[in-house]
Order: sequence, then C-alpha cells, then structure tokens
Amino acid sequence: MDNIQFEVTCPYCGQVFLVSSQAGIQVQCLCPNCQQDVIVDAPIVDNSALLESDFEDSQTNGYQSVTNYPQQVPPETNYYQTSGAQQNNNHQQFAGTVPPQDSLVYDEEQSSKAKKLIIPLLIIALLLGGVAYWFFGIYAPKQQELADYNTAKTKGDIYAAREFLSKHQTDALPDHRTSMESIVEAFVNDSIAWQSTKAGLSEDNLKKSVSLLETYLQDYPKGLHRNEASSELNKYNSLVAADEEARNKVVEIEMVTDGYSMRSYYCNYGSHQTSNGNGGTTYYAESQYISVPVGRAWRMVTYDWNYTTSRMYYPPEIVLDNGSRININEAGSGYVIPGGRSFKIHTKPMYASDYYTYKLKIYFHEDDA
Repeated sequence: MDNIQFEVTCPYCGQVFLVSSQAGIQVQCLCPNCQQDVIVDAPIVDNSALLESDFEDSQTNGYQSVTNYPQQVPPETNYYQTSGAQQNNNHQQFAGTVPPQDSLVYDEEQSSKAKKLIIPLLIIALLLGGVAYWFFGIYAPKQQELADYNTAKTKGDIYAAREFLSKHQTDALPDHRTSMESIVEAFVNDSIAWQSTKAGLSEDNLKKSVSLLETYLQDYPKGLHRNEASSELNKYNSLVAADEEARNKVVEIEMVTDGYSMRSYYCNYGSHQTSNGNGGTTYYAESQYISVPVGRAWRMVTYDWNYTTSRMYYPPEIVLDNGSRININEAGSGYVIPGGRSFKIHTKPMYASDYYTYKLKIYFHEDDA
C-alpha cells in the first residue's frame, strides 16, 4: 500500500506540519518546532469514492470521459488520553524549552548577571575578612597583652612577671617585656640580698641586725622574702626594746642616819657593811663594788638626790677600783665608766641633831664599747 501525506497539528505548540505514512495506521511523529512526540491516526483513503467536482465535461473523440480522483478525507487525529499531571508536565517541558536561536542570548544574559553579582560579593567578603583579621589578629591580642601587663604590674612580684613573659613570648611590647624582665632580674638580686641579710643576723648585735633587715625591706619592698624579713624585724625590734630596757641601769641608795650612827642603809646593788663584835652591823655609807661587763661601758645620764636635813655639804662620789674618785656634780651627764672596771658609790653623810633620810638615784646607760 502506498504512503499518503497528511497534515498534523501539534497539540503542544500548535505547529502544523506534514506527515507521510500508510493510511489507517497509528503514527508517532516528532514536532519540528517543540520536539515533542505526537501520536496520531493516519486517515483512511477510499479510492472508489468520487466527488462531483471530479467530473468535468470534456470532448474527447466525441465521448465524455470521467476522471477518477481519490476522495480527500479530513485527517482524523486520535490522541492518547493523558492525565492532568502528564499534560502539565508536557506543558512545563515546552514552557522551559528555549528556541535554539535564543539560547546563546539567554546564556550571555545570565552570565552577565552572575558576574555583576559576584564582584560585589567578593568585595564584601574581602572587607569582612580584613575586619576579622584586624580584630582577631591584631586588636584583640594587643588588648589582651595590655590587660595582662597591667595585672602583672599591679601585683609587681616575680610570679606575675614570669607568667606574663611565658604567656606573651612573641607578642609582648618591648617596654612591657623590659619591665617584666626587670622584675625577674630584681628577684635574683632579691635572693642574693636576702641570703646576705640572713647571714648577718645575730642576737649578739641587735642594732646591726635591725639595720640589715630595714635595709632589705627598703630595697625590696615587694621582695619574695618580705614577709619573713618583716617577721624577723619584729622579733629583733622586741629584742632591742628588751635589751634597751636592760641597758638602763639605776644605782639606788637610801639611808637613815644622823651623821654619827646609821639606823639603816640600802643599795639595790648591795651595801658595804660588816658585823661588829657586839652583834651589830657596821655600815660604811657606800655601795658594794659594781662591775661593768667587758665590751660595754656605763655612761652616766643623770641623777636624783634628795634628803630631809636642812643642808648637805658632801655630794656623793663615784669611786673606781683603781682608787680614783669623782663627785656626781663634777661627773655630770656623759661620764663613762669603761668596761672591765668596777666602781662604788660613796655617800658621806652630814652630821645633824636628829636622824634624817638620804635618797640617791644615779642613772646609767650601758653602751657598746
């Protein structure tokens, strides 16, 4: 059977195109415009059917001839019935299809839009990256270094300085590093000074010990050993106070006499007296000898002398063990009895008609020789 040609209208885009196939069969063809598959039934052609228009009067050898033409039957298009979802899908495929001649223009427009969008985004990204680097890489570390330095400087001790130098080995400012290294160096000097101070402490020389401790605390007010030094200084100051109290010497004499006889005689260092044969006591109106320690000296400070009689011609005397003597008025403040010597206080009484009380206090200070 010969092929016939018939027109097909695309149900998707409306394009009309010719299809060639055998008559009366189902044909699957491709729309040349939208490239969609179209399924139709080829029309059936009846060759025996004639139309009136096919007959014409003609003179051919005196006979009327009839020409037979095939009947033109309008093509019947039979479509497969599809669901609504399939139809929507087909329409979407067609709607998203860009004609080949417009594809390059469309791609160029999209590329141009993308380039215009990418450049501002790159600029924003670079700005944000720069800000982040400045804040986290420069500003924040500097602020942290400054805060740590101020903390260490406020504490001012070796532990804070070492912690700062350990934490900021690479990013410490030169001035800050020098300041903290000075504290560490001072710690070394502090340790040496403290060892030297401790070696010089002695209860045999309290003033020197106090001076050493005061010097250390003055030179290293925040030194590592400041607490121990303060404790030692308090201890030695207490010893100095006790020693100072002990160095204040007082020779005290009190007697009751009329100048001829002695009713009583008292001296805090002992009085010079003997027992007589009658069972009584002979007083010599003087103290026993008082010894001044070797390496020390007794310096006279002042005296207090009073009596209840009307007059007294004989002032008390300081008599040394070598026989030399001096009255307290002549000796006065500053008279020194050297260490290793002994002395006594002689109190010659004044004769009176009645007994009177005689009191004497001589104040000395025991100095280092």
